[in-house]
Amino acid sequence: METETPVGGAADLVSWEEGGGPPSRTEPLFGPSDASPFDAQAPLTPWSEAERRLAAASTVWLATTRPDGRPHAVPVFAVWVDGALFVTLRPGSRKGRNLAVNPQVSVIVSSDELELVLEGRAERVREVRGLRRVGDALAGRFGWRLAVADDGGVTDPDLPGEPEYGIYGVVPRVSFGFAEVSATRWSW
Repeated sequence: METETPVGGAADLVSWEEGGGPPSRTEPLFGPSDASPFDAQAPLTPWSEAERRLAAASTVWLATTRPDGRPHAVPVFAVWVDGALFVTLRPGSRKGRNLAVNPQVSVIVSSDELELVLEGRAERVREVRGLRRVGDALAGRFGWRLAVADDGGVTDPDLPGEPEYGIYGVVPRVSFGFAEVSATRWSW
């Protein structure tokens, strides 16, 4: 079932009781018993570097699970606002229907310097002030202007039929970062 979050302030738009904010733990991804090119001396990537990559990402892949258990991964627009990742999608799309049944997601971000996987839960944002804040970030980053109604409805007035959109905050549980000389796990 879809999780909705009716609170305010961009990073406060998702509930952090199970994750969010800075990670509580940073550790090597691989241990001594793992077959890995990295050893205990490999440097850990700081979370601030992962945040920088999330904020700068031009392509973000969202992986959801279909009701029959099959995976579904697609690129989506996403923005990093006040320490939280927000993605946009049509609630009636395959990914929107998947989230309505199972809010668990993986977000994948690729760059030359750091590959990231963020696992957690997507929560639909309903608070108008926060929707407008994230909408402003989408407009600034991608030039995509969404209309946010006083009742929290989000539409694209420039498309025929003004289709509905949902904005979801991703509450992280664990994240993995792969750099040239290190592999790091962050946990919440």
